[in-house]
Amino acid sequence: MRLFTPIINFFRNLNDTQKFSFIGIVLGIPIIVLTIIFIISLNQDIRLTEKRYHGTHYNYLIKDLLKHTEQYRYQRMLDHRHLSHQNEELEQLSKKINNHFELIADFEKELTISTHTPSIVRQLKKRWEFVTQSEDLIELSRAYSLFQSILIEQLEIIAIDYYLNLAKDKYIYNLTNTVVKIMPRLIEQLNQIQMVCLKSFPNIKDEEKRQVIYSASSIRNLLKDLERDRKVMLSTETSYQKHISYQDPPIVDEIADFIHYVEYEFDTQTDQVGQLIDRSADVINTSFDFYERELDHLETTISEQLSRTKFFRLFIMSFQFIAFILTVYSFIGFYLSIRHSLKQMDEEREVAEDKYEKAQQKLSHIERKLSRKIMQAHEEERKRISLDLHDSVGQALYSILVRLKIAETDKTVAENVNLQEVKKTVETLMDEVRRISHVLRPEVLDDLGFIPALKSFINHFQKIYAIKVYFVYTDEEVRLNSEIETQLYRICQEALTNVAKHAKATTIHVSLDITEEHILLTIEDNGRGFPVDEHLNEQARHEIGLYSMKERAELLSGTFNITSKINEGTIIYIKIPKKLNTISD
Repeated sequence: MRLFTPIINFFRNLNDTQKFSFIGIVLGIPIIVLTIIFIISLNQDIRLTEKRYHGTHYNYLIKDLLKHTEQYRYQRMLDHRHLSHQNEELEQLSKKINNHFELIADFEKELTISTHTPSIVRQLKKRWEFVTQSEDLIELSRAYSLFQSILIEQLEIIAIDYYLNLAKDKYIYNLTNTVVKIMPRLIEQLNQIQMVCLKSFPNIKDEEKRQVIYSASSIRNLLKDLERDRKVMLSTETSYQKHISYQDPPIVDEIADFIHYVEYEFDTQTDQVGQLIDRSADVINTSFDFYERELDHLETTISEQLSRTKFFRLFIMSFQFIAFILTVYSFIGFYLSIRHSLKQMDEEREVAEDKYEKAQQKLSHIERKLSRKIMQAHEEERKRISLDLHDSVGQALYSILVRLKIAETDKTVAENVNLQEVKKTVETLMDEVRRISHVLRPEVLDDLGFIPALKSFINHFQKIYAIKVYFVYTDEEVRLNSEIETQLYRICQEALTNVAKHAKATTIHVSLDITEEHILLTIEDNGRGFPVDEHLNEQARHEIGLYSMKERAELLSGTFNITSKINEGTIIYIKIPKKLNTISD
């Protein structure tokens, strides 16, 4: 059952149209293959049947030649015995025989006969010349007997060459046996009886009578074979009962009466030899008539069989053509349906990808918006804390310091050492509050802009860390978007702080280039450098340091690049558009 699981799953995934087309293909292809095999078999049967039909016609020509040569022989023997003088009839028979030789020769050329019968016409003509040139009855009888034997043998060879003896149909097989073997042999024996009588007329010797009795016995055996074949034919195909029943009794009865007469009533010492000659001539004519009817019947039967087979082949070919059309239609339908399904899947995938891309863009838009608002909130909070420190804590400390200075005017109080220490502490605390306020949100950034604020930070930075910072810029009075100034200030603040903490540098170069469209910021140090990729990944995990600078630059729709080499320093490149793209709600 597992073997069919993939097929079952495949079939379940098809829609109704595809299932119908698939079933049509599965059924159509075997039908087409089987019909092709069947048509090939039918074509072989047709070729064999056509060959049998030609063989039957060939036998018909040989039968006519046998009949005319027998008539010619009979008239020649009568002429030798001076029993008849019919020269004109002999001449006509001679012309018919020559015409039949030509017909057989033409037929052989048309059909290209088997190699078993090379130059049969020339061989028969040569033998026939001996018959026509014979001068006495003995020579004539001997020559004709040899000619007749070759002619009858040729009938059997034709049956082999044209597969008449290999017919699967029992009716045709037995009918062929009748016209190929029984009737020619029966006529041959009747001719032998007649030739013996004509050769010995008016009296037959004992030796010649034995020959007549032997021929009669052979004819009786042939009649038994004929009756046996007819019974088989009748049992095989009952529809031929009428054909067989009205033909058999006359020929069988007439030949049986003739044999009975030869065996029991014929007296060689009387004038019955002439009667035997006349009766044999009648029986031979009757046998030829029967022989001809049987050949006609065989030819008709094979022709009908050929027509039925061709009609059946035409039916199968029509059925095959319909199956082929339906299979092609199913295949095209299946192909178009699959193609349509794939196209729908591609369209759905494109729609999904488009939605996914839009969702990603929207998500990125939201992230940028959220990050910007968070940073704006941070800056606002820094500003608020800075103002609180300046306005509240700073004012309070300033009040304390004023009171301490007033108290200083009192000599008794001024000499107090503790008062001086408190004064110094308050002054130090005020400086720290101003520093923290400046770090959180320098007032100069809001009042004067990015460049003055950064210069102030650099001066303070150099005092604390003793690192020389070179700042190059275009115009000190230029003002930028407040958000751009804030983010650039924080980037520089973060970058310089990182250099002071980690780079062990002695100099820092900060360059600001403002064009009509872009703002270019470069920060370069001569520190010890670091592996950028690893450090960025680590920073990304903790969301600090370099990642913070990169995020600030991208929030301004800019680019952040950093290059660093061990012991050769680090360079940070920041490029942002001068006009900030606002993110709408």
